[in-house]
Amino acid sequence: INATFGFASAGLALNALPSGRVLLHTLANVEQEWQASSANYGGDAVALWGGIERVQHFPLDEPIVHSNLEGLPQLQQNRYFLEWLQPQGLVDAVVICFARDSTMIGTVGFNRHVSARPIGDREVAAMRILAPHFRRSIAISKLLDLTTIAAQTVEVLLNGFSVGVVFVDQNLGIVHANATAEAMLSSGDPIASRNGMLATLLPSETATLKAVVAQAASEEHRLAHRGIGVPLKSKTGSPFVMHVLPLGGGELRPELRRRACAALFVASADAPPRMPRDALVSIYDLTHDESRVFELIADGKTPVEIASALGVAASTIRTHLLHLFDKTGWNRQSDLVKLAGSLSMPL
Repeated sequence: INATFGFASAGLALNALPSGRVLLHTLANVEQEWQASSANYGGDAVALWGGIERVQHFPLDEPIVHSNLEGLPQLQQNRYFLEWLQPQGLVDAVVICFARDSTMIGTVGFNRHVSARPIGDREVAAMRILAPHFRRSIAISKLLDLTTIAAQTVEVLLNGFSVGVVFVDQNLGIVHANATAEAMLSSGDPIASRNGMLATLLPSETATLKAVVAQAASEEHRLAHRGIGVPLKSKTGSPFVMHVLPLGGGELRPELRRRACAALFVASADAPPRMPRDALVSIYDLTHDESRVFELIADGKTPVEIASALGVAASTIRTHLLHLFDKTGWNRQSDLVKLAGSLSMPL
């Protein structure tokens, strides 16, 4: 990404909430001496973007360009800028918030050197395409919890997962299922096998899943939000989420690699923490502004608080709420909160 879009360096960061303390900070294309000192500026780096309260309200997956933000403190009053960015000739940055819950916030950022052209529409458009892929990778990694797995074969590895894993071809033909998924298929809840084809309880869910898998097989780069979480319901009404991982290559078993085009991860969402509601956003075709309002409503914010956080008039928020009610079929804010909770990713 640095090379393609002319960025000077990049950083992946996790900060604790509400303190802003640095939990993880991994840098790319930064000299060793600067890498060693970067961890000393956690709070100052967050302050450069307006402070932890403002950063917490950055819309998920939306690229934020520092030079486009208003109401920021003067650069010459910030240690991170004076002692770390400026000496390296870094004058601007674009950041994406890809994960957030009550305890931490995850961001990826790209820095621009003074010798390069300003960050423009081309870079922002590219970041919008890349953002959901960052988040899908994080979501699937959390489900797998790879650091705890020590397995010698694909079968042993897959059967060690507590989530259902199903390999499918482009038409939802079942190529392989782990033990958890086999139990789900045997009970027909929340997934079933019909003549060797994967199906869900509702035809509409199956149709959505088939469309996502077909997209993963033919145009993985266009999968975007649709592959992050496909919502399902069990026979009792309990919510599940299915994550779709495209299998464009790799060294899986030869027969899997020849036939399977996607791996599906089926996990219960009965008690999900607060996470992005991408499945809902995709299903109901929400605009960017509507999705921001929805996310804050789901976090318990009032329309007045949302208007203040986003810097818009209260009447604008009321208009977005009316659109949300119309698109989702609900007519109360409490219903939107419940809907968000039922579709949250189980991470």
